[in-house]
Amino acid sequence: MLGGQIRFRWLGVGGIELSSDEEVVAVDPFFSRPPFRRVWFGRVVPDRSLVAARLPRCDFVLLTHSYWDHLMDVPEVVRSTGALALGSRNSCRLLSILGVAGEQLHWIHANDDLPLGAFRVQVMEASQGTVLDRPIFSDLLPNDLRPSLQVRDYRRDVNFSFLINAGGYRMLLWNSENPEAATRAELLLVGPQRKRGYYDALMRQVRPHVVIPIHWDDLFRPMFSPVHPMFASLAPTVPTSRPLNLAEFKHTLHQVAPTAKLFLPDVFRSYSLDHLA
Repeated sequence: MLGGQIRFRWLGVGGIELSSDEEVVAVDPFFSRPPFRRVWFGRVVPDRSLVAARLPRCDFVLLTHSYWDHLMDVPEVVRSTGALALGSRNSCRLLSILGVAGEQLHWIHANDDLPLGAFRVQVMEASQGTVLDRPIFSDLLPNDLRPSLQVRDYRRDVNFSFLINAGGYRMLLWNSENPEAATRAELLLVGPQRKRGYYDALMRQVRPHVVIPIHWDDLFRPMFSPVHPMFASLAPTVPTSRPLNLAEFKHTLHQVAPTAKLFLPDVFRSYSLDHLA
């Protein structure tokens, strides 16, 4: 029973939680989900009570990047739990602007090896998606930012993937456009939006026992609504307007990695790593 003391929750969108008896690590927790019109034409703020209810305990928050649907709720997580937030330069600066104290921020870099209690995290640089060969919302932050912020203010500088060692298992949260840079892991968390060639290369590199799709649900639907797939056009690599089809992803996975198991977790349900692997 390697991972019996380690538990996993999918938090919706790109967020996950790993917990032991002593520590809780969250990656990209995002719960507030402001509606589409406010996201693109207004300012966005966290829902304090919702954040506190969905993540009542947390010691460390890892950020893959600083887009709004990854970072927006983190100040409230840190405020309500006392967690340490670990992210890129832009992530740390945005969190500081949003009121997070300096002692609760830690700037991380590719190739960092982070001992986080029962968890050990290897930070991996992840290549970024582009539209018309240009990164999306990616740049240094302006000097005059003040809360509350607009979506375009959440700019990405670098992008990370994380290899998390926990309970004797390796869990790879893969967030890169380059599948050839991936590494071996028993559990692979990845978005289901890309084409077969990407997954063919990725599965050869990782050789996972279990694949868990994340960041596929409609991030504009409130948390109390049933989980529903996002439109594929929200994924930069799939220029269509139809909803994502998880059945197609399952079929692709069976073709490129027939021995891997697809596991689709219920949002907020807790699973032991032994159950997953």
